Amino acid sequence: MSFFKKFVAVLIGTIALVHTAFVSALPKNPEIISGTVFIETETPIQITVQSVSDRSIINWESFSLDASETIFFQLPSTNSAILNRVTTGTLSSIAGKIQSNGIVYLIDENGIVFEANSYVETNTFLASTLNTQDQAFISANLITFFSTKTNGVYNYGIIRAINGDVVIMGATVSNEGKIFASQGQVSFGAGQEIVLDPNNHDSIVIVTPTLISSASYQIDNKGLIACTQATLQTQATESRSSIQHSGLINAIGTNFWDSYVSLFAQQGISNISGAISLKDSNNTGGRLEIFAEDIILTPTCILDCSGYYGGGEIYLGGHLQNSDIQKYSAKNVTVSIGAQILNNAAYKNNGGRVVIWSKENTDFFGEVFACGGKFMGNGGLVQICSNGTLAFHGIVNNAAQNGKNGVLITDSHVLVFAP
Repeated sequence: MSFFKKFVAVLIGTIALVHTAFVSALPKNPEIISGTVFIETETPIQITVQSVSDRSIINWESFSLDASETIFFQLPSTNSAILNRVTTGTLSSIAGKIQSNGIVYLIDENGIVFEANSYVETNTFLASTLNTQDQAFISANLITFFSTKTNGVYNYGIIRAINGDVVIMGATVSNEGKIFASQGQVSFGAGQEIVLDPNNHDSIVIVTPTLISSASYQIDNKGLIACTQATLQTQATESRSSIQHSGLINAIGTNFWDSYVSLFAQQGISNISGAISLKDSNNTGGRLEIFAEDIILTPTCILDCSGYYGGGEIYLGGHLQNSDIQKYSAKNVTVSIGAQILNNAAYKNNGGRVVIWSKENTDFFGEVFACGGKFMGNGGLVQICSNGTLAFHGIVNNAAQNGKNGVLITDSHVLVFAP
């Protein structure tokens, strides 16, 4: 007689479920909401979920994995998706492995924690403490996620998207692990309502509420994000939302997508003490945008859009000549002593563009480099301005060895230069 006692249950759709008496943290008590799905517990530490539907939904009583446990989702194609939702009051704790050839969503409004030894590898992966409607997921157009709860998603492990994207949403999003999407986008969204576009690089848009919440929405990245593009966004709140970045974001473009990084704390603060690096596939720099009510680059901050064949674009607080003043302008921007903004052309062509703009105060004590190429090329354009007060105590170098020196624009109502 086999050690395992097996039974087959038919729920909505088609299920083959192999159940064991082994006590484990494996996801428990599935209910198929949509699609035809077979679920088999192959060993006491492994579940295989096979869907023959292009988009399927499973509600679970709990969804956790111990360090030795694995759940594998076999989907019809890499573009097929399965939504896993926890419907009880149980937090999801992932210490084992989640793997799939397709797209996997994990939704738990009670919170999701990926422990230090956890490993996720799917084509695209989404983890969210905001819920969504079944029909919105099935239709695969714009998908709205919403929750009034204030729980978050915390990653201490490794999350890897094979050819797609990684999306993490909650009231709090914290990453102290490693997230890889070498062919796609990494998106962090902290807020109450977020819209996902699965047909546009899994991009997200924070919905600005009619009534500003008193909740605190936070993004904290202490780990590694390696991707083609990254967006970190927080919703406006009475308690001031914040983006804290002390880790590393490394964006490398592909033949299909240029490198791009955006940090946007609506009516909040972006505090950058880590490094952000962007390179395109043609060895030029990428595009970096940091917007918030208050932007602080600490002494350990390094922003690098330098490229072998040309610099990129760096925007702090506003765009060139503040062309998007209503939407983007920061109130205050501080570039601390020791902070470095690098946007050089290393070999040839022009240095990149750097814009630092505020509505009220720009305190510039750091260093900006936007030099032309060593063998040919002009220096880049640097604009450091404020509609209020500009304190200019830093260093700007946008010279060119074999071309024209770049242009430096400084403008404000009150201008204070270093003595």
